[in-house]
Amino acid sequence: MKQFLILGNWKENKTLEEAMAWADIVITKIQGVKNTKIAVCPPYPLIPFMAEVSKQSPLKIGAQDISLYDKGTYTGEVSGELLKDYAAYIIVGHSERRRFFNETNEIVATKVKQVLKYGLIPVVCLADTVTEQGIPVGAEATYNEVNFTAQITSIFMQLTGEEQNKVIFSFEPPTAISSQTVAGAQGTAASLATVETIINKIKTLTGNNSVLYGGSVKSSNVLEYLKSPVIDGVMPGSASMDAEEFIRLVLTVDEANQ
Repeated sequence: MKQFLILGNWKENKTLEEAMAWADIVITKIQGVKNTKIAVCPPYPLIPFMAEVSKQSPLKIGAQDISLYDKGTYTGEVSGELLKDYAAYIIVGHSERRRFFNETNEIVATKVKQVLKYGLIPVVCLADTVTEQGIPVGAEATYNEVNFTAQITSIFMQLTGEEQNKVIFSFEPPTAISSQTVAGAQGTAASLATVETIINKIKTLTGNNSVLYGGSVKSSNVLEYLKSPVIDGVMPGSASMDAEEFIRLVLTVDEANQ
């Protein structure tokens, strides 16, 4: 039985009060989840609180980014050393980081090394329509296999074989990410056939690494994706911020995988 990973990304959302309300609703309702890995990645200030309230639950906490550096005079940065006591997963190379913060493949690869150095799990986002310089190359998905190759190779060339096996990848077409689409807050999920085609291409480059699908995933469509043998989990955005919807999504997956 495959144990799927559901990794929520809150992005730049939620106050402490809102996170407390979310946790009050979610934590007790997911206690019986046994067959699904669950995690959420809140903004940095909320990570210690979320790590504390989720201690006795199946919920793991992650971070949305990591510093290039261990420690020192890097104002505003948060290192792996500071995150390791709270987080299990670290998202690296999200298309929004590439697009708005000009993260290159080399920066992403260095951050992956930092994640692994501190015993954390990197979740590397692969975006088909975002160039190495972070510039979108069109409103529609182009599924550029060469672009995937560059993104993956730049990471793997810096890692040992053992380290490579620890990397999780996520395919997240910008056309399906809500803040980057004309569809606004809802976004438009890619078709299963499209996702399967692209993830198969990714797996020919990565081998046995797990690959998640991210982009407008919710409780009503998650099983459509997870019925595919090549998809190992999902990375919901807006669905993870809504407590009741997140519970529905998690329980839908867990109950279907009994």
